[in-house]
Amino acid sequence: MYISRVTTEVYPSGFYGKRRREWSRNNQLIFSVGRLLEQQKHEEALEYFKSRISRISSEHRISRFSLYERGITAFLNYKRYKDALGLRRQMITEKMFASCGLRAKMLVCSDVVEASHGQEERASLFDKLSHVISLPSYSERNLCELLDVMRSHPLVDSQFVSKLVDVYVDSRGSEYELELDTINKLILFYAHVGSIDTAETLVLSRRDSSDDRPRHANAGPYTTLISELTSRSSSSSIHINFLLDRMRQSRISVDLPLLNAFVQSAVRQENFHQAFALYEMILKDPASHMIPDSFVFGSLFNALQRMWTSRSPTVRHTRQSSNTPSPRQLFRQMLECHVLAVQAGDPRTHPVVRVSTLNVALRLFMLSVDYAGAFVTLQTFRVLGLKPDVRSYRFVLTILLAHVKLGLQAEQSRRRHASWVINFLGDELAAVIQPEDIQPQLAYALLEFAVGETEYRAPGLAVILGDEKAPKNAEWDVEPLERLVAKAILGTTAPKDVSEGQAERALREKLAPYFYEMIPDRLWRGRRLRSRVLLIILQYCWDELRPNELEEDLLLFAFKRKVITTCFSQLLKQLHAFAMKIAYQIIQGRSTLWALYNFCPKLSSAR
Repeated sequence: MYISRVTTEVYPSGFYGKRRREWSRNNQLIFSVGRLLEQQKHEEALEYFKSRISRISSEHRISRFSLYERGITAFLNYKRYKDALGLRRQMITEKMFASCGLRAKMLVCSDVVEASHGQEERASLFDKLSHVISLPSYSERNLCELLDVMRSHPLVDSQFVSKLVDVYVDSRGSEYELELDTINKLILFYAHVGSIDTAETLVLSRRDSSDDRPRHANAGPYTTLISELTSRSSSSSIHINFLLDRMRQSRISVDLPLLNAFVQSAVRQENFHQAFALYEMILKDPASHMIPDSFVFGSLFNALQRMWTSRSPTVRHTRQSSNTPSPRQLFRQMLECHVLAVQAGDPRTHPVVRVSTLNVALRLFMLSVDYAGAFVTLQTFRVLGLKPDVRSYRFVLTILLAHVKLGLQAEQSRRRHASWVINFLGDELAAVIQPEDIQPQLAYALLEFAVGETEYRAPGLAVILGDEKAPKNAEWDVEPLERLVAKAILGTTAPKDVSEGQAERALREKLAPYFYEMIPDRLWRGRRLRSRVLLIILQYCWDELRPNELEEDLLLFAFKRKVITTCFSQLLKQLHAFAMKIAYQIIQGRSTLWALYNFCPKLSSAR
């Protein structure tokens, strides 16, 4: 009888702690190199990498080998091919042999740097790559990384890559099939080199492992192909219908990312009727993973922007289409879908509202001079716990400046817009400012008004106008934007000579209907948003609201909300105790009517 004995290797004390410190040190090194390369400090990144790796003892060959592989890959990702080759030579000097994945990338990198682009060199490169990718240890992940490097080679075309992929597949056996991620990568590469036909052939010739039932994952290559066709303006209705027919023949189910690509393609072709028809089709699907996401609404808001701001009679006529919602209706539908996605809790459900989606909606409302709609959009940032970015500030500030400039240049036919400028700026500033003074004097004045003496965080004017880069991971507050838009609303509703009370009343009357129109009732009952939406309604429907004392009112309403919530929770506890007592009486054999009669006076007194 053969008895196997399990043996365990005993490591010295502190071994695992030492390995963790080493792993953390190496990660920090690669992260720092990546940051320097991102900041285009290439020479500094190279010297930093060399100096840090020289401090590691030659006895730690595994650690040095891992750092060389990751460091060379980092330089390749930023197309620093000469630096990568230099590190590769240093690695060979230390008698370290690269992995098969890195070897293949360095073959292409060396060919790019040496500029040996003849047909003989191209054939030699193919033979060398064929040998490396045929190795059993060469994975599809290595193949995807190789495709990224081959984008920089001037003579590597779709035919070269197709033959290379065939060599890889043949080395794995006749039944081998590429993974979806690899197919998507190949489609992107073929589109990059301008060979859309090859990408389409790859998608249509792909074999399905199961033809008995539709699979959501199989739509991925079609999604990638249609997205590339759309981005290169190569898609047409006939072409897309042909791809849809092939999907039906292959029994491939349509998923949300594919429909996103269709909507985006229709919007770019200004086929707005088709875009909103696709949107209606998505809404009719009861599956939770088919709830329209941020990409769908972002494309539709872009479509509405073209329709509502275009001067073309044909495009403006599309507004009257029966399936085209207004901007406010679409915003309400977006929030309704957000509540559905939150309640569904399906991991396949995509996010509905992002900062980028709210920015597109904010731009639409500002361009269409719907300042109240823009204010509701800004309040949605606060409700959903999102922070505005530079684009949020840029849209509000630059569009307001454009409207002011238009009002200053207004002719007799635009007298109404000119009166808004006077109300917005005031008599003194409107009398002295000229259209050429819009930037930067007025921009700085508006930003200073928005921030005021508060502690709200806002980007600088240079960052907003794009003259400087925004700090990484910077967060800004939405309150300064709310103050600017509220001032613009008062310019459209209240004349300059009204009292403060009349201005407050005009602001309430203007904003309250917008909240009821754009914020769905179901959002008030949402698990995450109920109390915050109630606060919004209270802010603008309360009799004692002071728009110019918004911060103090927010604290007041937050206090009232807390009191109401506390009282409500206490009432629930009393009701729960009351129900338990009734149940106890019923268990004891007494009648329900007697129990109610016995305890209702207690409830009345407790109230």
